[in-house]
Amino acid sequence: MKQKNIKYYTLAILSTSLIGCANFTPVAEEDLPKNATYEMYPNTSNKLLIEYFVTRKVELKQPLEYCLSSSVKNTDVSFDSTTYTVGAFTGNLYSKKNNSKTEAKKQIQTHSNISLTQEQISNAFVTGGFISMNMKHDIAAKYENGTLKLKFFNLNSEQANTGSMKNTGFKDRGIVTWMSETFNGSVSQYEKTASKIVSCLSGSF
Repeated sequence: MKQKNIKYYTLAILSTSLIGCANFTPVAEEDLPKNATYEMYPNTSNKLLIEYFVTRKVELKQPLEYCLSSSVKNTDVSFDSTTYTVGAFTGNLYSKKNNSKTEAKKQIQTHSNISLTQEQISNAFVTGGFISMNMKHDIAAKYENGTLKLKFFNLNSEQANTGSMKNTGFKDRGIVTWMSETFNGSVSQYEKTASKIVSCLSGSF
């Protein structure tokens, strides 16, 4: 294989792998939301967002279970990557597309006065201008005394396509705070979901 081909193939694979590095700007400590729970990422000084809380005053005009069902998204999501190999005899670069799917599991369970559901969103937001992120999280909802309380937990936001890097899908580890676009995109989606539930409860679809 010609040297220039080796350089070309190497650059092509590296440029694809580095897509995931476009988002490495940490969220400043003072900018981290206070209505949340954090844990330290093992063996580092970095934090993970583990739980996010939303509390809103709202007049109840629709059942909570109905509004969770109609306002919370739940779709199948796909995780893609590409494996590259160079032919031993031809020197040609071959690619193989890898794909895995996580199916939607939308159901609502109510225990006492707390309702539980799961939200899963394909291509929920974009980081770095072109990196699509898939999201999955659980939601606990409680309404009492004119107040809606929501807890988002089991938080996941992962790249839909990792290029030449292996794509392991949802990791169930929380949301990284050292990638500001991922963090802010995730929090924005929690707030968006909360607003949709509040609008439904108040009867203003």
